[in-house]
Amino acid sequence: MQIKEAEISIIASKIVWGNFVPKFTCLLIEDSHTQANILSQMIMKAGWTVFAALNLNQAIGTLKSQPIDLVVTDLYLPDCEDGRTVGKIKETNPEVAVIAMTAGGAAGSSGNSLMLAKADGAEFLLQKPFEWEKLKSTLDEMAHRLQYGGRKLHVLVIDDSKTMCVICRKMLEANGFRVTHANSIEEAFETSDALDIDVILTDLHMEGMDPKEAIPIIRENMPGVGIVAMTGINGEMLSDALKLGADTALYKPFGAQGLVAAVRNAHLLATMAMIEKMENQAIAA
Repeated sequence: MQIKEAEISIIASKIVWGNFVPKFTCLLIEDSHTQANILSQMIMKAGWTVFAALNLNQAIGTLKSQPIDLVVTDLYLPDCEDGRTVGKIKETNPEVAVIAMTAGGAAGSSGNSLMLAKADGAEFLLQKPFEWEKLKSTLDEMAHRLQYGGRKLHVLVIDDSKTMCVICRKMLEANGFRVTHANSIEEAFETSDALDIDVILTDLHMEGMDPKEAIPIIRENMPGVGIVAMTGINGEMLSDALKLGADTALYKPFGAQGLVAAVRNAHLLATMAMIEKMENQAIAA
């Protein structure tokens, strides 16, 4: 299946993979013909109707002429080298969902680029190269949101205690949050989507990377993400975490009300800080 034109419909809604009839339409923006073909096949396999464009200008033409539910795009394109690809897509169609792709993940991408993509409305970040399973799970989540509406705030719980992860997950899910977890800072950095996470809830006493060392890294590379520090060992660690960049702090044990309040406050503070930073950058420019 070759892309011979700059912008073509790769499949029609009649085509079915297995027993799944495509319900939603995806616009892929990828300037490499080879990558566009590979990614189109993968997206199609996940049950989506696919359109493809090789640059932003062609993609905008498709957005204006076709009913598109989701855009999957590189952050940097030949005709959009300033990283504002997501913003320009949203200017054309404010309602369309966007997944951004980059050659660097949360720890390898420019913080400013991620901040712009998040502020402009991208919902997920896919780090190239990514596996089929990662792409499919992301597309399945987007299809669920499109079908049932809305998006729950996503909290990433980092704790080496599986019991604590389960307790936090149950309390947060009962209050309307979406929750995932990691058992170490290293695992969180390897598997996290910088654009999909709203708040990180992390223990301060774990093996491996010191969470206090990780807080500044999270703050720098995951803009707009709230950070809640928690510990049951030493209250002074919480004060240190706040000085290092955590938004709120919790001393274990805590109840659902305290947890939810800390998470919501962290999300609000981080969002306000990101907006202020962007405003200052705009003034400086």
